[in-house]
Amino acid sequence: KLNQAHCRLGAARARLALGDRERAVPALRRAVESYTRLGNKPWTAVARTFLAEAIAHRSPRAARAHALRAAEAFRRSGARYWLARAEVVLAESALSAADADRAARTALGTMRRIASPNLMWRAHAVRARANPSKCLPHYRRMFDALLEGRVRTTSAASRMASLRDKGDVLRDYLEALLARPTPARIEEAM
Repeated sequence: KLNQAHCRLGAARARLALGDRERAVPALRRAVESYTRLGNKPWTAVARTFLAEAIAHRSPRAARAHALRAAEAFRRSGARYWLARAEVVLAESALSAADADRAARTALGTMRRIASPNLMWRAHAVRARANPSKCLPHYRRMFDALLEGRVRTTSAASRMASLRDKGDVLRDYLEALLARPTPARIEEAM
């Protein structure tokens, strides 16, 4: 039954990767239910984190509820990577800019212990969006983390796909740079 739950989670993640959220979200819910029925708290929390990420932009309150439960489980177990990931979802689904910034700072604090640029970029992007008047330093840190994560990626296919899901934040960064163009900002944008 545990292997079946893992297969449900894997199939749901594959649907997400293919952009099929309509079928991925119910599949993620079934994975959460499967792990819960088995009493497997660590895997339930992992599945909840993926579910929270999948619904964060459409249902921020539901995403927060899942991410909070997952984060608590990860705190108890000491799973720092997964805790940081759940904290990023809490930041991305925050209901106010101040809450988003606070949650992103918490996530970054957790990430400093595990040095994960592939998560850090998301937290810096949240901080940039939460602080529009002071966004450029956060966008710069985000971009540095994106580049570091790309450098650490070993396969050519992964390197080519590494920026695929980051178009929105990169566009926001360029817009912030060019909102008040200076020669230095134009050079940075290029």
